[in-house]
Amino acid sequence: MGNAAEMLDTIRFRLYDKWLRNFREGKTIESFFRDNYYWNVAIYGMGLIGMQVFDELKDSGIQVCYGIDKNTKDRFVEGLDIITPDCLRKRSQEADVIVITPVQYFYEIEKMLLGLTKDTEIVSIEQIVEYVSRHG
Repeated sequence: MGNAAEMLDTIRFRLYDKWLRNFREGKTIESFFRDNYYWNVAIYGMGLIGMQVFDELKDSGIQVCYGIDKNTKDRFVEGLDIITPDCLRKRSQEADVIVITPVQYFYEIEKMLLGLTKDTEIVSIEQIVEYVSRHG
């Protein structure tokens, strides 16, 4: 069995592969949000995957309210506020759903976010891509 970095690369590769297949078939992640009546989205993790989510949604009818990242000083996205998890209590009511992009840490991040948000749904980008693959 490979090391942790190889496993992470495999997880990311499978995610991107399915996402790209969906896209080639005309299926976008926007359909997940529309089907579930999520019009206001926050993205947790503004690395490569988080940026892909933002780029796909920014010109859609789905509003990306803000990004969430522990490292805000190295993250800049034009037209998007990026906040730390500590600031989430003040802003969580703005979003219908938070999309977690570091899929390998989903359960730890979900647990942390549940302590900071009240009524905001939490999903993984992996769940979204899988949904779109089946229903998109």
